[in-house]
Formats: sequence, C-alpha cells, structure tokens
Amino acid sequence: MTLIRMTDMRAWLFDAALPFWADTGIDPATGAAVEYLNADATPADPGWTRTRVQARQVFVFSQAAQLGWTQGLPVAARIMRFLLQHGLQQGGGFVHKMHTQGGVADATFDLYDNAFALLALAAFYRATGEASVMKVAHRTLDAIETRLSRSNGPGYRSTDLPDDDVLRQNPHMHLLEALLALHEVSPDIRFYDQALRIIHMVRGRVMQPGTRLLPEACGQDWKPLPELAGRIVEPGHMYEWVWLLRWAERLKVTITADDPQLMLNWANAHAVAPSGLVYDQLLDDGSVHQKMHRLWPQTEALKAHLSQAEIGQGDPARIAALLSLILDRYLVSDGTWREHMQADLTPKPGIIPTSSFYHLMMALSEVLRVAPRLNSGSAAA
Repeated sequence: MTLIRMTDMRAWLFDAALPFWADTGIDPATGAAVEYLNADATPADPGWTRTRVQARQVFVFSQAAQLGWTQGLPVAARIMRFLLQHGLQQGGGFVHKMHTQGGVADATFDLYDNAFALLALAAFYRATGEASVMKVAHRTLDAIETRLSRSNGPGYRSTDLPDDDVLRQNPHMHLLEALLALHEVSPDIRFYDQALRIIHMVRGRVMQPGTRLLPEACGQDWKPLPELAGRIVEPGHMYEWVWLLRWAERLKVTITADDPQLMLNWANAHAVAPSGLVYDQLLDDGSVHQKMHRLWPQTEALKAHLSQAEIGQGDPARIAALLSLILDRYLVSDGTWREHMQADLTPKPGIIPTSSFYHLMMALSEVLRVAPRLNSGSAAA
C-alpha cells in the first residue's frame, strides 16, 4: 500500500503554518486575522476584512487547539473578540465586511458569511465550552430565517440585497456544514432539523436527476440558469458535498442513498487532469471550462476520498496521491501556500488568501482522523 505522508503533513501544519499565521497572520493592534498576504508573504491591508475570513480563522485556531496545538486557543479568542465587537449586528447575524481597524465597512447580510460565522461559533464552543457563543449562534440562525427565507419556495436568498435573485447551492452547502458542526456539539434539535431540511431541499431541487450534478447558479425555481451561467459545475463543490453527506450519515442526520457515490463517480470521471489535480470548473457535459487548479478543489477531493475510505469504499492510493500533490505543489515550507496552479502546472503569481487555511485545516484534520487506519499499522513516510 502507498503510505500516507503523515510526518510531512504534521510538520507543515504544526511546525510551520500554525506558528506563522498566529504571528504574521494576525494584526497586533486589533487581534484580527489579516485578509490576505502579499506575494512575498507580508501582511496586506486593503482597509477592510470580510466576516468569512475572520470566521474561518477562528475555526482554524479552535480546531488547532482540539488537535493539541494549545497555542491556538488564545489566537482564536482574539479573532473572535474582533468579530463579535465589529461584525455582529444588533438584530443578530453578521455584516459582510469590517474596516481593518474596526467598524462596519459593508452591512450586507450574506448567507455565505453567516454560515462561516456559525461554523466558527461551533468550533469555538467545542474548544472552550463558552455558552455565550451558542446564544449568538441561535440569534444568527434567527436572523437568517427572518432576513433570507424565501416566500416563493424552499432555501434561502444569498443576500438581503433587493436585486439579488440568483439562488446558489454554495452558501447552502456551507450552512449545512455549520449546522452539522453545531449538531455535533449541541443536543438542540434545531440544528438537526435545519440540516435535514437543507439536505432534502438540495437533493430534491438542486441535484440534477441521474448524474446528481450541482449547478452553481439557479433561478427562483431552483432550475439552472439559462445558457452558460447555469451550465457551470465546480467539481470542488461536488467533492465537498460527498464529504458533507457522509458526515451527515455518521451523525444519523439522513440516509443519502447513492448520491455521494454518483457524485464522486462523475467528478472522478471528468474533473481529474492527467497530473492528478482537479480542474476548477467543468460544464454539465463534463467538458473542461477552466483548466486552472486552485488549491481548494484539491483539499475537497481529499476529504471526499477520505469519507469514502471510512466506509470501506475509498482508494487509499488516491488519498496518498492527493495529499502528496498538495504537499509538493501547493504548500510552502514557511507555512504559506500557492493558491493557483496554471494549466501548465506552474504556479500563478498572486496574493496568498488567508481564507484558504480553512480548506487546508479541514482536510488535514480529516487526514489525521481517518488516515491512520489506512496505513495498515505501518509508520508513515
């Protein structure tokens, strides 16, 4: 069996990435996470930061503490204080953007942002047991129901902007992720019920018959938008849904029938380049629409294959290969990463977005949880 490189992975995560981002990735004046790094790995200050970035870094450092990197907890607490002080709206829920020195920069109420706020609250509660954050979680869910529920069908609007009438599966996917995380740490039936409702809605309205493809953009009837916009499929999201549905199964939230396997089969058949990397975008006929290879679709493919392996249907060799591709092509020894690989497999120069650490932390946490069983008792390379 090809061995999974646990030692290399642990060294990058615990010895390089977490210390780097706990230092360079934090504004010393405010305690907030930096929005992104410049190409030379120095902190950038665009003047604003998104709720989703602060929330993702709360998750990262809370999760690090759960994995034994105890230095992560005070970092998570500092970011959480900034987020609650400057991002929390009076009526519940979070704004879209804050100024880097504090205060609201954009008060738009965005489902994607608030889904990540909920994930952060769940992770922080799990790490600390602070009951007050669960109250914030409930108020955030109340705000989502009040401000984003649709009067003409299931699911939620993406934002509270009056002209935003495109429905998207992606924020629903991350809301499900947050609800599953909340369900893991709380006995409140609300989280179970809402997670189940999203799964049923997506399976019944969004997934396409037969292939179980997930269009990215839909009209008010949850049918794909006409022409190109409705044909785009992001295989990273297909893989992410495989992992989420398997997670839901473990939590007894639902029985997902063959959907994860069908989604995995289609993505594996069409989305994997000869190099083994996952393409950014396909069309609904399986043709490649965007030949780039961002980091996050690779982490989602890794999670999906790990979730299949956990039920005895995975491919350990593919898991090992995906982790090696991430380690060798994307991760940098200083604790940063390359965000894009171009079609010719050379790195695309650009910024280093802080938000990608969430994808890495979630995937590497899953490797730590599942992979030791796949190495057949042998020491990893």
